Amino acid sequence: MKKFSFGRLIENKRFTMVFSILIAVIAWLVVVIQLDPMQKKVIRDIPVTYDLADTQADKLGLEVIKIEPANVSITVEGKRYQVSKLTQADFKVEFSAVSIQGAGSYTLELRASSKENSSEFQVANISPSTVNVTFDKVSSKTITLTAQAPNIKVEDDFILENPVPTPDKLEVKGPEQYIDRLDHGIIMTDASETLTQTTTKKGTLLLYDVDGNQLDNSWFTFDRETFEVVIPVYKQATVPLTFKYKNVPANLDTSKLEYSMSVNQIDIAGSEDAVQNISEINLGYIDIRELDVGKTFQFNISVPSGFKNISNVTQVTVTFTDTNWSSKLLDVTDIRQSNIPSGYTITVQNSSIQNVKIVGDQSVIGTLMPNDLVATVDYTSQPIKEGSQTVQVTIEVVSKENVWVVGSYDCIVVAQKNP
Repeated sequence: MKKFSFGRLIENKRFTMVFSILIAVIAWLVVVIQLDPMQKKVIRDIPVTYDLADTQADKLGLEVIKIEPANVSITVEGKRYQVSKLTQADFKVEFSAVSIQGAGSYTLELRASSKENSSEFQVANISPSTVNVTFDKVSSKTITLTAQAPNIKVEDDFILENPVPTPDKLEVKGPEQYIDRLDHGIIMTDASETLTQTTTKKGTLLLYDVDGNQLDNSWFTFDRETFEVVIPVYKQATVPLTFKYKNVPANLDTSKLEYSMSVNQIDIAGSEDAVQNISEINLGYIDIRELDVGKTFQFNISVPSGFKNISNVTQVTVTFTDTNWSSKLLDVTDIRQSNIPSGYTITVQNSSIQNVKIVGDQSVIGTLMPNDLVATVDYTSQPIKEGSQTVQVTIEVVSKENVWVVGSYDCIVVAQKNP
């Protein structure tokens, strides 16, 4: 193993260069500290603070609304080794509110102090040396928000609904004099797109007085920082209106019933996927037992959830073509019973059911006789108790087509429990 040789190291040019620079730096530091031990340093962006406790402003309920500027710079002089280490965190810059006697704007002197109270340095200058401070009572108001998206467009066959703000109400705090002027807000998005579906965009809050003059947001504070605009976009489609029948007798072919509708289709709007899966709007049911000569039916148009009716039509009238209809009143004597509850004997007290109205094709109506009608008491869904009671009766026309019974009928029965 070779022995270390300092002489050989000294002869190394690279070592000699690095060693010389190090010695020079040390020498420079020694000279600077000995010959010029003082240093000036500018520290920037120190926030201006204050304390209103026990001041007249505090007693009057005033608060600091605005400080201009909110940050200042200071120049510090002192021992170089101490000053070089100082930062914003080592100082406090504040104003005194002792002279404040009411709301308004004031120009106040600043004072700076070290948090360490060191004698090794001092603040030589504050720039600027004064600040403009606004004092006022703070109040709050909840305002209604609307939304605007002026640069949004939609593709053909789509409609753009009014933008929706998020939130739609906002609590705003600020100087009493400005809160009194505040009337409403608008969340505005400057997004520029052509859409085919509902979209949410970030928005900017704009505040206005009752006359529509925009107010400076910097005077107010809010309980949230972000605002959004929901832009509803719907696909348009035209769909037919339909209805169904109920309580249809077996001998009636409803396809032969002629009618007209005041409106037979409407324009709707919904999401693109939903519109592709809807083929009609069902209005509801027409009960054949209510279908009489000269009778019309009205339906309220109700679109499924997720759709909008954009036709401005809310009602439909259905009118049947009854030119070839007529009606007839008959007494039914054939009264039957079905599904009699076990353990009971039931006796029908009526000998007939009178004035049963039949409606339909007048050529058939003219041939109807009482023996073409049958009344049935079905106990399947009718609770029975011992004794006399009124029960519903279903009446049918047998052996004839395209005629039906209108109205509801009942009869009296007596039920006895079997021994």
